[in-house]
Amino acid sequence: MQRITLTQFIDYIFEAPHKRKEVVKKIKHKDQMFSYYEPFKRAVREYHYEEGDRQALSSCWNLGTNDAQKRHLKACVDGYLRWLDRVKPSPIEVPFTEYPIGGLAIRINPDVGLGFRGSNYALKLYLKEKTPPAGYDKLLTALMIVALGNGRISDPKPRILAVRDPANIFRAPAHPESHIATLEMESRSFLDWWAQV
Repeated sequence: MQRITLTQFIDYIFEAPHKRKEVVKKIKHKDQMFSYYEPFKRAVREYHYEEGDRQALSSCWNLGTNDAQKRHLKACVDGYLRWLDRVKPSPIEVPFTEYPIGGLAIRINPDVGLGFRGSNYALKLYLKEKTPPAGYDKLLTALMIVALGNGRISDPKPRILAVRDPANIFRAPAHPESHIATLEMESRSFLDWWAQV
């Protein structure tokens, strides 16, 4: 069974068809470029779980390797800090698991767990654009719900937080199980490419 992360799988699904083979090849041969989002995600986790200081979080955009990356990360930092000031969340522990689907083992790995406004949330941080592509949020959160809550709305509730200013939370689908057939079909497609590269 091939193991990949939740983000790798969902990103593959939303990649243009003519680029999918190359995406799988990079995952298989572990030659993806270093994600410049990782320092931001690490700074978020340290801020919430290790009582990190706000200054470290607010300055992590400087870790971008060029001006375009720095501008992008700055927009993520600004949006996230404004969201923190607005909702004032508290950190919670979030579950991790591995979910088998169609021959793949998907690592279900929320980026951060936060409680706010009377509920607990397992959040994936979306950083690429201001909003995820149509349907991206539903497939990602559906897989999290099925994996973490056996198809029921779990506690913490899986959500996507698009962090670029203005930050915005995307709700999970009402019937997550209805997306499983699509996810299984896409997992077989992924494995077909895997066998070729």
